[in-house]
Amino acid sequence: MPMEHQQSNQAKESAAEPTAPSAVAETAAEAVTDETLPGGAPSPSSASMAEVVGVLQQSVAGVQSSFTHVYATLATSLKQSAEMAQSMNMVMEQFMISNLKIYTTIVPRVSGATGPTLKLRMVNTGPFPIPQISCAIQFTKRSEEETTSCISISRPALPQAEHASSSTQVDLLATKDAAPAPPCALHPRQQMTDTVLLTPDQLGQFNGKVIASFPSPGSGRQLTVVHAFGVYLIDQCMRLSPAPATDAHLATPGATTHDCSLSLAVLRDVLRTPPCDGLGVGATFAFLLQPEATSDGKDDGVFGRIEAVAADQCTAHCTLTQTGPMSTAAAMLERIAQELVALADRT
Repeated sequence: MPMEHQQSNQAKESAAEPTAPSAVAETAAEAVTDETLPGGAPSPSSASMAEVVGVLQQSVAGVQSSFTHVYATLATSLKQSAEMAQSMNMVMEQFMISNLKIYTTIVPRVSGATGPTLKLRMVNTGPFPIPQISCAIQFTKRSEEETTSCISISRPALPQAEHASSSTQVDLLATKDAAPAPPCALHPRQQMTDTVLLTPDQLGQFNGKVIASFPSPGSGRQLTVVHAFGVYLIDQCMRLSPAPATDAHLATPGATTHDCSLSLAVLRDVLRTPPCDGLGVGATFAFLLQPEATSDGKDDGVFGRIEAVAADQCTAHCTLTQTGPMSTAAAMLERIAQELVALADRT
C-alpha cells in the first residue's frame, strides 16, 4: 500500500474519534477557577472583592454609629422637652391657683333667723378662664380636729337687690335640701357669689373651710384652693345696742360679772353702731340668744356696759354679765370677752 494512502486513512480515523466531554469540562473548569497566581498570591479579582466588603463594613458601622448618636440626641431632646413642658404646666397651675380668690363674710344673726349668714364670693383675677370649678364647705369645732356636721346649711331667699348685683349668683355649696350646681367655668375678671344660712345645733366656736377645686388644663389633675374662716359666738347671737335691760341684769344679786378692756373701734364695728351715735360711759350692749333657743323664753345672753373710757379715747373698760342657763351663758361670758379682745388684737 502506498505511503500516501496509509497517511490519509490515519487522518480520517483520527478525525472520526470524538474528544471525551469530561476532559473538556475539566480543562475549562481549571482554566476558569484557577485564580491563584504562582506563589499562592490572590488574583486581582479576589482582592477587589475583599476591598468592597471592607468598605461596606465600614459604611454599615458608620451608619450604625450615626443612628446611635441621633437616637441619643433625640432622647435627650425629648426628655428636656418633657421636663420643660412639666415645669411650664406647674407654673401655669400655680398661676391659676394664685388668681382664684375666695372671700367669706359672716353676717351676724338677726331677729327671726336661726343662725348667721355666710356670704361666699369667688373671683378670677387672672387673664385665663378657670374651668369646671366645684366648691365644698367643712366645719370643725374649735376644740376638736374632726369634721362635724352640727351646722346645718340652707339657702335663704335673697332680696331682689342682691340678685341684680354685678356678680353671678350660683348655688356653689350643697345644702340640706339641694345639691350644688354643676361645675362651671369662671372667666377672667368674673366673680361668683353664694349666700347660705348656717344653723348650728349647739352653741360653740367653729372653724370653717371653703374648698374650691378645678382640673389642671395641662395634666388634668385636681387643683384645690382652701380658704379658712371662723364662726364665732358673737356671730351666732343677736347684737343689741343700746340694751336697756343691762343695768337690771348687772344689779341682780349674785350675778356673775367679768371685767375687761375692749377697743372702742372693735365695739363700734361689732355692734354696727352708726357714726352719729357715740359709745361713751354708761353705753350698754348685749349679745342675745334667740328666745326660741332657750327654755324659759327670756332674753338669755351676755350683757355689757362701758364703765370708763381711756384718755386716748381708744379703749373702754367694760363690765360683762350673763343671763340664762349656766350650761350655756356662763361659757358664753368668758368666750365672748375673749373674742372681742382677739378682734382688737387683729386690728
